[in-house]
Amino acid sequence: MENNNITVLPPYTNRGVVNTLQSGLRSCVDWLQVTFKNVQNVQQIIDVLGLNFDDFTEFENGKYGYHSHIRFGHIAIYYSSNLEHFHLEISGQGCREYEEYGNHDWVTLLGLILMLDVNITRFDIAIDDFEGYFKFPQLIKKIKKGHVRSRFRTARIQEKVVLNDGSTAGTTIYFGSPKSEIQVRIYDKLQERLSAGKEIEDGIEVWNRTELQLRDKRALTAAFELVENIYSVGPLVQGLLRNYVLFCNPTDDSNKARWPISKFWIKFLDNIEPLRLSQVAPDMTIEKVKNWFEQSVTPNFALLMEAFDNDEQLVLNWIKEGKEKQKKKHENMLKRFNKDKKMVTGSLEERKEKIMKSLLPEGKIHKPVYKKNESSSHEDSSDREI
Repeated sequence: MENNNITVLPPYTNRGVVNTLQSGLRSCVDWLQVTFKNVQNVQQIIDVLGLNFDDFTEFENGKYGYHSHIRFGHIAIYYSSNLEHFHLEISGQGCREYEEYGNHDWVTLLGLILMLDVNITRFDIAIDDFEGYFKFPQLIKKIKKGHVRSRFRTARIQEKVVLNDGSTAGTTIYFGSPKSEIQVRIYDKLQERLSAGKEIEDGIEVWNRTELQLRDKRALTAAFELVENIYSVGPLVQGLLRNYVLFCNPTDDSNKARWPISKFWIKFLDNIEPLRLSQVAPDMTIEKVKNWFEQSVTPNFALLMEAFDNDEQLVLNWIKEGKEKQKKKHENMLKRFNKDKKMVTGSLEERKEKIMKSLLPEGKIHKPVYKKNESSSHEDSSDREI
């Protein structure tokens, strides 16, 4: 991919969320860490992100071997006094914040990052299941009976329990070590959110999340695939899951490799394949509020207007009172809606020009080169790939 090949970046009119609703699945970026090798200061990284320097706060502490960092919410840039390297960390919550406040969609941001001399040290992709393709007791039963084909030797099951009443606050299944180049996590995102007191969109009764945590070469390669294939995250995720975790139905055949894949897992994998990368977390949006208003409120609104002789002052009073009752979440919804609307109005050519102008001078793409099936130096011995 050449430096001037910006045509791989899609128009904002294709935000990558259309086909996720029909299958009950949605994909999103859930973690990103990048080490920048040839930038001069944090301002250059903030420019690539499309954020404002004034929104960041400086702290005299760091991690990953860096001594200091600046932070905006859960988006942090770490550095040391020698300023040789800078390390960007966008956590899961930071990804949702970037979707609200950042000026780029994920593919554009990854494209800009990959034009520089970088290492992508961690890149998490999540598949959210709102349909309920599987249940956790079903997966755990398969695991404990050995009905799983995997390149990992072990799985780990973790359950969080509320001590007050003994209820389950969420179950997580881990395949692989956190230090290896790939780890698969499957957990109950709905229970996690509810136990943390988070607000959930009306109508969500199931929310299972499957996460691929990718490191180093795996992370870098996945980022390139997303940029080159324009949001097509489905084939990438499906291919990795087929290679690493397959729930099976046992037969008399002693060779597990010939056991058929369980129907529920085939259905899940088949519906992952057409997925495109979503830019909006599954929380409340202006469009959903509009749909709710049209479906649930307009009949009563028409009734009240008829009862009070179409009193326009009454409507103005409602708007004023509603405005006074708005919270931060309403402000964020409106800000995100206006940002997306502005993005849609720009042509692809205008976007290309803007992207090129925002690049650092003479930035070059450093595409990863490595041998297939090269073993990871980070793998834990108890969870190594086989």
